[in-house]
Amino acid sequence: MKKKVYLFIALLCQTFYIYTAVITVTIYDKELDMPLEGVRITAIHDGSVYNTDAEGNAAIDIPADLSAVRLTLVSPGYQPRRVMVTTEESTKRFDLVLEGVYQGEELVIVQTKEEVKQEAAVSHIVSKREIDTMGKRGNYQDVINSVKSLPGISYTGSFFSEISVRGGDSLEMAALWDGFIIRNPYYWGKSHTIFNPNLVKSIKFYNGIFPADYGMSMSGLMQVNTIVPDEGFKFYVDFAMSSIETYFEVPLGKHSGLMFGARISWLELTYGNILKASGAEVPVAPYIRDSMIKWYYKPSERFELFVNGFYGGDGIENYFTYKSSNPETDSQTDPVIFMNMRTGFGDINHHGIIMAGMNAMPVDTILIKALAGYEVYVKNSIWEESGSGNVRFESELSEKNPSFTQPSSGLFTVSEDASGKYDETIHSFQTNFSSDFIFHPAVTMTLGTGFIYDNKNIQLSTKFNKYQMTGEVTAGSESVPEYSIIQSSITFDAPASGINGFIPSAFLNFTFNPLPNVLEIKTGVRLDYYAFSVDNALSLTYPFPNPRLFISYSPFKDTEYLQKFTFTIGCGLYSKTADFVYQKDNAPGINELTPEKMFNVTGGISMVLPFNIKLIAEGYYKYYFDKYYENVTMTRDYKQIHKRHYDGYGHAAGFDISIEREAGRYLQGRVSYSFIYARFINPGIDRNELDNTEVMFTSRGAPVGEWFYPSYHRFHTFNMVLDIKPVYFFTLSPNMTIATGIPKPALKKAGPSPAVYDGQNGQRYEYEYSYDDELRTNISIPVGLKASFKFVVPENRTEIEFYVAADNITGFFYQPETGKYLSNSFNGSAIPMTENYNYLYPTFGVVIRY
Repeated sequence: MKKKVYLFIALLCQTFYIYTAVITVTIYDKELDMPLEGVRITAIHDGSVYNTDAEGNAAIDIPADLSAVRLTLVSPGYQPRRVMVTTEESTKRFDLVLEGVYQGEELVIVQTKEEVKQEAAVSHIVSKREIDTMGKRGNYQDVINSVKSLPGISYTGSFFSEISVRGGDSLEMAALWDGFIIRNPYYWGKSHTIFNPNLVKSIKFYNGIFPADYGMSMSGLMQVNTIVPDEGFKFYVDFAMSSIETYFEVPLGKHSGLMFGARISWLELTYGNILKASGAEVPVAPYIRDSMIKWYYKPSERFELFVNGFYGGDGIENYFTYKSSNPETDSQTDPVIFMNMRTGFGDINHHGIIMAGMNAMPVDTILIKALAGYEVYVKNSIWEESGSGNVRFESELSEKNPSFTQPSSGLFTVSEDASGKYDETIHSFQTNFSSDFIFHPAVTMTLGTGFIYDNKNIQLSTKFNKYQMTGEVTAGSESVPEYSIIQSSITFDAPASGINGFIPSAFLNFTFNPLPNVLEIKTGVRLDYYAFSVDNALSLTYPFPNPRLFISYSPFKDTEYLQKFTFTIGCGLYSKTADFVYQKDNAPGINELTPEKMFNVTGGISMVLPFNIKLIAEGYYKYYFDKYYENVTMTRDYKQIHKRHYDGYGHAAGFDISIEREAGRYLQGRVSYSFIYARFINPGIDRNELDNTEVMFTSRGAPVGEWFYPSYHRFHTFNMVLDIKPVYFFTLSPNMTIATGIPKPALKKAGPSPAVYDGQNGQRYEYEYSYDDELRTNISIPVGLKASFKFVVPENRTEIEFYVAADNITGFFYQPETGKYLSNSFNGSAIPMTENYNYLYPTFGVVIRY
């Protein structure tokens, strides 16, 4: 019996033990025949990262179930290579050549230069490992969860994917999908993005000086690079709590491959039921359906072609009912005195993209890139707000004025509502063409041009059944305002031809490497031009040049305690035309539209320390001018008048510090801290100059005529993302953010004052929201945790992963405010809105890879 037990234990141990072979890879400079230190080696089969030591060596682990693995070799200033090592060899040497010295088959033209090269203190690479850690968790798997934790990005909350980069507005950021600018990369009213973490290979995020190749952005740029189907047959399926998805990679002959992925959410069972349990009415449970296809063709190392296709659809419709009371006078247990408020929205969207790209090298010194694509986006939204109920009459009013008697029941009945509908269709076509000319191994020139054409159609209608003052009644010696329900509406129909925008651009870049791997200088200029046509009326902007300069200098390397030390400095001018609201009776003039502009100066250091630890610190200053605002005057009959002006300006300054460990056997991750100071002014008409029959606000919610912190601003943000791997098959990934609050409006309540509603005596409270420099919401402290178990089946090389994760663990017992209120003008209640719902966002699933 004991022998059987021992045998069982031995077999069980053998099941969970997988032998790993170790092969020593040595990397040399081919021309100098010298070992290269710090070469980044990535194992394609599992994303493991290694770095060569001072002798150019790195020990590569090969699982027992594999006889060979493919590696990518990347080092700044050198051409990247893709190689293979087998278990039949104990050591293997590979040579790298300097960029610009192209040698036939060693050239790889698959955008790896842009995808994996992280520029010190300028951009951040979000690796596949970090995408898996942060992107595959929460109520929906999304790569934006990985980006939110990067330095320089302010915390946005659990349900918002629009991000602020170094004090800039979210509209100042652009997202690219394999080089194609996505005009609307969001689901669910911008709470999630369309980027599926399982189909993304890497993300390169610029938060500093980015090159002149890219436009439509001022503060941040996110390059999303999808998987290239060039590694034979692969199969993937993920059964998660919130969705099920799968993708295939299929070879189509020797030089071509096809990738197809699809994802279907079943949030109807999770998030939808949570909404219902919280008392919401859910006519359309939240859903997301999307699919992507990619065809890749590479007949030689000098030419490649790819075609991408995408379709996404999402929808949600829910309504919440709030029962509010005046806590000073009303009994919380008596439902008859409650005012029922109902608010909700519905949003149904469809999104399609088709694009094609080509990279070609006709000769060794010229690289040509071309891209063209079409995007269509259809949005249908509705919203509703209503309030009704029996409200207790404030007895103090009749005590002050006996002629103003309270109703016999002590209650008065009120009811009002508002609703709206918004339909939008966007057609966008874009193309760009660029070419790299290598005049010398140390000098490269890039020349490019392109354009974007947009056609936008909008239909907006709103209805208001609101109490409006219609006269006065006499109560003793006082005149009391009388209110009656008045129906009013706002309707906006875009012209039949829509709003047409044409944005051509051109850029010129130079890259100088006078001292390879030591000194790099990048300089360039971009020219953008904007033209809009509405109702046969043309509005143009003056072409505006955007020069940029970036210098990277690495004077120290290969010391005992410092592998590399880099100084960086850069500056650049960025511009972008803001979206504007078109009104037929207030169309922009021929040369009225002016691009917003921002001048950015950065400086930083980057140190690569032993144990693959990287320390990055960078400071910046941004000056905004010609900033666009729409001051909106709303009359008492709900007529809106939009006034455009371009005299806004402001500043943003701060610094980022991060400590990263990209590759570690037991621990890897990032810890970062960002300080951001951002102040702007909208010098439009002062509110005090308005007639008392009008109300003024801005399209961005900014105060008028005074300096202010923007609504998204946070002074301090701390992020931590770690991967802890005590054994090879188990990974624990905690993450935490600590962020100070955003500006909170000052709420001033006046009342109660006597009012008459359709012949009923009652009261009215007036609310005034104003900007306050001192008020802030509470600190946000979201905490998340993910645990994953990976096993390999040696017989058929299948990998099985079990994972469980939870986001917003602290949201279960701590909910910071948003600075918004649900106010009631009848009984004086003001319900503060919170940032998170009072439940966790758990997810668990099973992943099968082959």
